[in-house]
Amino acid sequence: MKIWIARDNAIVPEDMEHYIEKHPEEEIRYAKLSIFYDMPTWDGKNWNYSRKICEIDSYMFPEIGCGECFEFNSTKPR
Repeated sequence: MKIWIARDNAIVPEDMEHYIEKHPEEEIRYAKLSIFYDMPTWDGKNWNYSRKICEIDSYMFPEIGCGECFEFNSTKPR
């Protein structure tokens, strides 16, 4: 079984742009994090949501940056 977790580009409120420039690690707080059934495709701004399972809180998986996608693979059921 495989699932994919991907983070969109951040949509930062105008009043926070100056703060994000000084603290780029905080950008992921403003980017959607989603789980997919199959490999999503990147359209240059966002991930294709054709087989999206759900959206999860943006603070989860901080190692996944904006515009990145990770594949999780499990070969054994539990």
